[in-house]
Amino acid sequence: GELASGGGVLEGTVRAIGWNGQVIVADRKAMSGGDPDGPMVLDIASKKVEGPFDQDVVARKYPSIKLSSAADAWKTLR
Repeated sequence: GELASGGGVLEGTVRAIGWNGQVIVADRKAMSGGDPDGPMVLDIASKKVEGPFDQDVVARKYPSIKLSSAADAWKTLR
């Protein structure tokens, strides 16, 4: 399962992250070399994870979400 892989629900490593009240967008580096990298969208209410998507598609669909490095995102939350 995804938790056993070490990659969590995104099955990868978070390179950048951003959010609003409805979704979290995380640009991931896939754990498996055969899986594509790219933005994953996590719906907060339904807990559904979709993606990866093309960067431009995500930017158009969620223009208010600006992706930041994980370190910068943590600073924002403090």
